[in-house]
Amino acid sequence: MMAGMLIGPAIGGFIALYNLSAVFVVSACVCAVAIVALALLPNVRAEPMLDVPVGALRIARKMAPLLVLGAGTSYMIGSFDTIWPLYMTHRGANTFAVGLSFVAFALPPRC
Repeated sequence: MMAGMLIGPAIGGFIALYNLSAVFVVSACVCAVAIVALALLPNVRAEPMLDVPVGALRIARKMAPLLVLGAGTSYMIGSFDTIWPLYMTHRGANTFAVGLSFVAFALPPRC
């Protein structure tokens, strides 16, 4: 995940330097490659279960406290990912600097 946070913004920022709309085309191509990779996974046959499966509502009820606790963090991360590039461009940063800041955010502390 950290490698993706390092490499993704760097590649996206580099592509955006030349053509901002190309970022969407490249993203679509990467998604298409992922779909092909998932489609080529071998089929696995499930073994018959002896136990009765647990219901979805029961699982959701048990997971509700974790979902509530995680909602704040998810909202905070989404807000940061939205506001930070807007703030940087307002302060005069270009696309490369915004991408570089996200790459720096993903670096381990001891780099």
